[in-house]
Order: sequence, then structure tokens, then C-alpha cells
Amino acid sequence: MILVRGRGGPDGNFLLDLKYQLPSSLAPFVHIKQPLWASEAQRVVSIQRRAQAIPPAFLSAVQIADRSYVLRELLPSQDRVALDQWGGKIRRLEGVIHTMAEVVAWAHIRSGGRQGSASIEEWIAFGNKGSDWAPAVLDYARSYAQQVTKDWQTFSLNLNARK
Repeated sequence: MILVRGRGGPDGNFLLDLKYQLPSSLAPFVHIKQPLWASEAQRVVSIQRRAQAIPPAFLSAVQIADRSYVLRELLPSQDRVALDQWGGKIRRLEGVIHTMAEVVAWAHIRSGGRQGSASIEEWIAFGNKGSDWAPAVLDYARSYAQQVTKDWQTFSLNLNARK
């Protein structure tokens, strides 16, 4: 966090967020040629600018010595989804998930066709083949949900054992 004096909120100050940017954890598993970026931070900033309708203020890649960082405005309150507030009403949760899916889809459409990424037409064709891939994705999600539950139980046991 960086506190900057002047021209900010009611007190005249504002906060910036500066985070060291590691490579994508998926990079070792991607076998398709990827664009060359000046730095990991430049990769993140470029994609965020393409995907978000309105990216945060001051969004930029910063190089300090041999490390790259993402700099952005830190907003006093950010939109968060309180999943504990759904109150057992599955329709509410479905509505939130549907809205999140639309936001992600729009981000893909906004950023499509750049530097070798899939075009809008390719995304539409992929979506139209949903009957080919959707069952496999759902099966994987169900099985992985069981794994996450087991991992959480193990974590909780270990955490409680330390107390």
C-alpha cells in the first residue's frame, strides 16, 4: 500500500496498491505459443485493460530492479459477493453465478482476437458446441468439489490440532 498525499478523497489523500507480479501458475501447463511481454506485470496490465470495461485508475506496470509490479488505485470499497448471504435460496445464488458468467463472457468478447487469442466468432462456435464439452466440465467440477471438501476437512483438522 502506498499513501499519496493530495488530490484524493475527502481528506485529500488516496491509496495505491503495488503488488509484485509472479508468472501465471498455469504457464507450465500451456503448450500453445503465448505472446511475449516485457514483464509479468505488463502481461497482467495489458489483459486487464482489454478485458475490463473500466480498469482501475493508475493501472500500470512498474519495473523496480529486476522485479515487475502492478500499480493501481486502491478503492475504499470494492464490489464483493457475500456468498454467506444467500440464505439457502438457490435462486439467489444461481442469479449471482449467471451474472458473473455474463461479466466473464463480456470480458472475453472485449479482449478477443488480440495477439493470437480466440476471436469473437471462435468463442461463439465454442459456446455452440456446449453439448460436446459441458458434461465433461460438470463431471470434473462435481468430482473436484469433493476433493476441495476433503482438503478443507484436512486443513481444518490440522488447524485445530495446532491450537
